[in-house]
Amino acid sequence: MSVQESIRLVDRGDIGFIEFDMVGEKVNKLSTPMMTRFKEVIEEVSRSKFKAVILISRKPNIFIAGADIEEIRTMKGKDNIFKIVSSGQAILNQLEDLKIPTIAAIHGACMGGGCEVVLACDYRIASDVPATRIGLPEIKLGILPGFGGCVRLPKLIGVQNALDIILAGKAVNAYKAEKIGLVDKILTSL
Repeated sequence: MSVQESIRLVDRGDIGFIEFDMVGEKVNKLSTPMMTRFKEVIEEVSRSKFKAVILISRKPNIFIAGADIEEIRTMKGKDNIFKIVSSGQAILNQLEDLKIPTIAAIHGACMGGGCEVVLACDYRIASDVPATRIGLPEIKLGILPGFGGCVRLPKLIGVQNALDIILAGKAVNAYKAEKIGLVDKILTSL
């Protein structure tokens, strides 16, 4: 798999596009190599002249499906797990701390780590297609969101709405997401 090609920074003049398109996979998922590449792209954006950056997926009906479950299954040792989770948190903090507006353009499933990525953005726009679902289903696997979602989500949508999503592993459609403040705008499909 070419990680360089799986996350690309595309220059569109004043706007940069971070494109997720995991090579050889049907879905985008966050693994250690993907997060390392994401960090490189964020650092490139921080040195750029862009006035804004938009995160998009090139996969049909998938933004980011979440973390690489196979990688999670192989993680061993408290110190190693802590190192991986801390690294993910630091990368999303870098995204959140960019000095330019960051916009997530969500089309399709935006789950787990994908949801945590968009929570680190300044703005979230979602398509109204039925495949667009946003949530933190990790609890169904016996783990909690580890990249800052448990902190960012309550700040954004309030404790009660956040607890419904985090503790039940719920995913919401674009309309519910807009209603509770998880997305700022819905784009209607044609």
